[in-house]
Amino acid sequence: MAQNEIVAKLKLDDKDFQSKIGTVGKAALGVSTAVIATGAAFIYLADQIAKTTTASAQMAAGFGISVESMSALSGAAELAGVEQEKLTKVMEKLTSATAESFKAFEQIGVSVRDASGNIKTSDKLLESVAEKIKAMKSPADQAAAALHVFGGEGKDLLPLLKLGKDGIKNLTDEAEAMGLVITQKAAVSAELYTKRMREVGQAAKGLSMAIGESIIQFINQSSDRKS
Repeated sequence: MAQNEIVAKLKLDDKDFQSKIGTVGKAALGVSTAVIATGAAFIYLADQIAKTTTASAQMAAGFGISVESMSALSGAAELAGVEQEKLTKVMEKLTSATAESFKAFEQIGVSVRDASGNIKTSDKLLESVAEKIKAMKSPADQAAAALHVFGGEGKDLLPLLKLGKDGIKNLTDEAEAMGLVITQKAAVSAELYTKRMREVGQAAKGLSMAIGESIIQFINQSSDRKS
């Protein structure tokens, strides 16, 4: 059966079907063609990058720092051999620190306030702790300080903390050079991409329903003629 005959029989070109597709549905057809031409592998890659970028941006917002700072710190931690999960738990503790927990910082000589008297951001407070731990000569004292301030995760973070502020900066620079740092522009693009793909998915769903309705109608009419 010729393609145009199938289209005619399924009524895919009638006004009713065209109205069901709508403008968004027609756009979805064009996007689908482009997607197929580009290749599913590239779309999968884009999806994964968008998810990772969006997750990093949301995490950074929760910690009260920029996505650039959070991703740079994450990259530095990985280069130092620290698991992302351990860093995240420490950042959560820094973000949710209370007046009582601030005493632990003061007890190892770390001020929780900056020169202006404001509470330091979680990344800056981490740097201050790292500077203090780096200055300690005894590995036992370093471990004790990390444990005192951060609990069990503190010892896991020691490979990063022992580097001090400058050492962490060197690793964040290295992470940036390796392309591991996420910019705010990239985070916004990832959010927009996710929104657009969600719209395309809904448009494709509506298109499938419209085609399905036409197929059902065609089959029902064919059955009626045979009866």
